This record gives sequence, structure tokens and C-alpha cells, in this order.
Amino acid sequence: MLTAHPPGLIGDIASWIDSCAVHPAPTLSVAAAISVVSTLAGRRYCLPSGARACTYVIGVAQSGVGKEIGRQCAVSLLDRAGLRKRVGSGGIASGAGLVTRLSTCPTQLFLLDEFGRLLEAFSGKNAASHEREIMTVLMSLWGAHSGVFLGKAYAEKDQPTIELPHCVLYGTTTPDAFYAALKGRDVVDGVLSRMIILEVDHGQLAEVHPTGRSNEPPAELVRRCKALAQGPPGDGNLEGIESSTIATKPRIVALSPEAQAHVATLSAGITVKLGATEYRDLWVRAKEQALRVALACALGCESDRVEVEHLQWAWSIVRWSTRRMELAVAARVADTEEGRCQLAWLAAIADAGGRLDRRDATRGRHLRRFDARTRKVALGCLIDSEAISLHSVATMGRAREIYTITDAEETAS
Repeated sequence: MLTAHPPGLIGDIASWIDSCAVHPAPTLSVAAAISVVSTLAGRRYCLPSGARACTYVIGVAQSGVGKEIGRQCAVSLLDRAGLRKRVGSGGIASGAGLVTRLSTCPTQLFLLDEFGRLLEAFSGKNAASHEREIMTVLMSLWGAHSGVFLGKAYAEKDQPTIELPHCVLYGTTTPDAFYAALKGRDVVDGVLSRMIILEVDHGQLAEVHPTGRSNEPPAELVRRCKALAQGPPGDGNLEGIESSTIATKPRIVALSPEAQAHVATLSAGITVKLGATEYRDLWVRAKEQALRVALACALGCESDRVEVEHLQWAWSIVRWSTRRMELAVAARVADTEEGRCQLAWLAAIADAGGRLDRRDATRGRHLRRFDARTRKVALGCLIDSEAISLHSVATMGRAREIYTITDAEETAS
């Protein structure tokens, strides 16, 4: 779990969010703060490559942690900074609706609760075409660095066009809902690499008495947010920067020589990783993710260039997120219902402390959503492959069946 806040505006926003929370969760506060600063940066700033601080950050935490406080604080802060028009809707009904919202103001922060359920609706086998289109549009917007973004043409409607759309996403979800939505490699390959997933390790964090108020951001914080959005003197006003039909000229934020050297080191390491991991698609955009977060961090520190410390912090976030996703996908994601049930058996045994009584198999959260036939077939495959061992335990009455995860060394021998 992330516990240290970065320097600058991201860290100060995160600290304020923590002060407003009954259950402070630094991981979620940082996730929300990255999204706010990315939104403030908007189309005003870019890296030499043309990439801007467009980020899709998802906070994952158990119920009761207080995931809504980050969204509340984000809205309050942008509202007090005079940027209420940059706050998008709390839900996305279709890809066309997403493009329409961006056409009213090209920089938008979408604050989505229950993101896991939304992801499942977007990518499920019974998803309607307009629901599937949402993910397609989001993936296209993530890489829309330059030029005009063209929305889908419809009969009797003008085709929407947006100059340099800047879409920022902050979603929250529970672990069960999020991982249940990752049904196959199509979701993993196409969506996860464009998202930074920050998960809280503890189910219920300590309760404290809030010292801040989510609807009253500190005046100095508001002033700094305004200053970042407006840019240095001479960069123009917000009227042109908020128009979807006016081509803006972003202010280029260069990398220091030390940061450039660090990027080269990261690139070499990622190249090695891509050749060694089964889940290369999770790492393929890691460098650009780190650069985007580093840009937001540098702007929040009022720096005119990205320094190596900004990049190091950003990479620590992206690397931590990607490593966790790699492990999670290996443990939870399968392309078939049978495969998902096999993973559920393994998770149920692990949750039972390594020994699962057959009578308790369907009482837990992992297996009860599968029908009896699927559970039986999946269990048989696991036993046949020696991934699970079956033990018969004598009792006064009927013998009990106990399932354990087969030890790797035992299987090898």
C-alpha cells in the first residue's frame, strides 16, 4: 500500500483529502490527487513527445473504506478553482455520450463509482454495442495526443470533432467487483495497460475524526490549482483552452538531462521485462504511464521541466501498480467459465487457510456463483492436473473430503 505522499501539489491535495476522511487511505488519496492535477494540467502542457497528463487511475478498496471522499474533494477543488465545467458526469452511458461531453469542454474528469461493475457491463458477453463502444472510445482517447479526434458519425447528426481531447478518469471499485470483471485476455490486453490500478491492502482502515471539510478546500490550495490551470503569464486565458474547436499550442515541458538518462534506463529494463513475462501487454505502456504521471508531478512542484525525482516517484507508482496487476491476472483471470471456476477453487482453498472442507466449498464468496456442474468439472481438472490434492478424513460417520493446494515440490517429485 502507498503510504508516502509525493512533494508538491499532488501530495498536498492528497494530504487534504486524508484530513477530510473518516478512514484515511493514502493510496486512494494519491489516486484522486493525480487525477485532479492531470485535469488541471489539461491541454495547457505536454511533453516533448506531445503526450499530456491524460491518466486513467482506478482506486480499489473494500467497502467501508470511504472511497467517495476523493471524488467529493476533487469536485470541490475544481469548482472553487473556477473549473466546474471540467468535471464530467458520474456515469458514462455510451461512447457517443462520452464524445459529446468532451465536445462541450475538451478537458474532462470523469469520476466513476462502482467501476468494476461498469467494466463488467462494458466488456461482458451480453454487453450491448453502445456499452462496448465506451471502452473503444476510452482507449482511443488515451492515445489522442495530437490533431483532431473524430467521433462516430450518425445519421442526421454532424460528426463531432474535438481538438486535442484531454480525458481523465478516476474510478473506484471493490476488489471482488473489479477482478470479476477481468474475464479474459481481451480486457487485460486492451484496457489494463492504459490504467493505473492502485489497491488498498487493508479492508478496513482506522477511524479518525476528520479535521478538514471536503466542501471547503484551503484557500492556498485553490490558488495553486488556479495558477496551474491558467499557466504562466502570457500563455493566454482559459477561453481558448476550453474550446473543443480551437487548436491550442501546449506549453512543452522538457526533461532534464538526468531525467532523460533515467528514461533510457527504464526503457532498457522494460524491454527485458517484455521479453520475459507472459503478460507483456501489461508492461507495454508502462514507460508512457510513468512519463504522464511525472509530468503531473513536475507541474505540481511548479517546475519548468521534469526532474529525475519526479520520474522516480512516478515510476514507483506505475511499477507497483503493474506488478500487482501481473500477479492478480495470473491468479484470477481466465478466458472460459471453467477456467474462472478453477481459479475460484484455488482462491477458496487459500481463504480457508489451505484446507477446504467440501461441505464449506459453496458457502464462501468464491464458488457460489458457479453452478454445480461447472464446479465439478473444474475441480476434476484441478485434481487430474495435481494442482489440488483430495484427502479423505475418517470421522464417526461419513468420511470428510478435504481439498488442499498441492505443494509444488511434492508434485515435482
